[in-house]
Amino acid sequence: MTRPSFPSDTHAETLATHLDPTGWRRPAWKAYEYLPRSADAFLRFGIRSILPFTNFRVPLCVLRGPVASGGSGTVAVAGAPGPAGYLARRFFTGDPEREFLGDVPSWRLAAELERLRDSVDLVIARLDRVSATLFLGSAWVAVPEWVGGVMSVPDDPWQFAQQSKSMQNNLRRMQRAGFRPLVSHDEQDFHEFFDRMYVPFTRNRHGAQAVLANRARMRRCFRQGGLLWALRDGVRVAGLLFRTRGRTLDVVVIGTENGERGPIGDGVAIALDLFVLEHAKRLGCTLFDFGGSRSSPQDGVLLYKARWGARVVESRTTFYDVCLSWNRLNEALLSFLAHTPLIFRQADGLAALWTIAGGSETVRADITASRSVLRSLRRLYLLGVPPDESLDLAYIETVIIDPARQPDWLPAAGRTR
Repeated sequence: MTRPSFPSDTHAETLATHLDPTGWRRPAWKAYEYLPRSADAFLRFGIRSILPFTNFRVPLCVLRGPVASGGSGTVAVAGAPGPAGYLARRFFTGDPEREFLGDVPSWRLAAELERLRDSVDLVIARLDRVSATLFLGSAWVAVPEWVGGVMSVPDDPWQFAQQSKSMQNNLRRMQRAGFRPLVSHDEQDFHEFFDRMYVPFTRNRHGAQAVLANRARMRRCFRQGGLLWALRDGVRVAGLLFRTRGRTLDVVVIGTENGERGPIGDGVAIALDLFVLEHAKRLGCTLFDFGGSRSSPQDGVLLYKARWGARVVESRTTFYDVCLSWNRLNEALLSFLAHTPLIFRQADGLAALWTIAGGSETVRADITASRSVLRSLRRLYLLGVPPDESLDLAYIETVIIDPARQPDWLPAAGRTR
């Protein structure tokens, strides 16, 4: 049984309704826009409490397709797409076939996944954290849907950026492009940014995996902060939506004119970050929040933030976990964890899981290149042979796991709480 996909016109209509809610949702979102900032903590608590009831039935499917180690692999996926779908696709080297098994009550999900576990290479379940704790138990690697990145606001952002060799080329590119900042609090500018920059940029960047916030949610953030434009020859080529929370400045979203990638290559991303850091300093902010990134030390966006000096932290606004489990560490799974290392939650903080089972020089180089991310995590679990002297891991507690011992280590390393 295969769940039908939406036709393109229906999908476009659904997206438009999501971005600009209609019917009874419109006044509800309008009221949300004007809630005081002090309501945020209450809203987050309310969302966490309601999600288990809204996710009472969980879609379940099995994906089959080619894998990097050769042959075919199989993944069972429970829950809505998004980061769960992203990880599932990373497992395969081509488009997998999808078999929809039906919607399963959340209280029965663990039993259904246990029944499938012997017949698949990997089980992925995307659940809100309350449901994951109640129904899945502890023997899962709990990957936060998104992780955050925060840093102290430097006294001189330009001088701070020049201390990083990896940033210096980006600085030269943005200076050649001649970007200039402009801060705006005009609501018409917000709509221009939302329609002409944020939406097309996010869709062009992430394709089918794009997660778009609706206009009301973004407008509430705008009213708590503002917009920062990057101008070139007086023309707006990119923008950044920010908000403030006490002495913290949050980067909410960015976008480029018509979603074009050209300004990114010219260094507009680092220009926006420098400009907004300068603005944060003028506002008297002491903490800078880069926003969310995928939970992997290899994620390019997270690496960029870490090279600024950002620490990897739990995201305040993430309510879902992508929980992984397996019965055996076969070649397909080891290959997946080599090119898609994961950041997951433990009781005492965030940790990373990576494979060097094949002794690959490429993987060792990737681990070295990810040092800026790894150093802010609690520990690193390496599946495979112990690293040689060329791989310096003195900056992080490292636990070497023999794949043959799995799953003995898993409950201790991957509990959801």
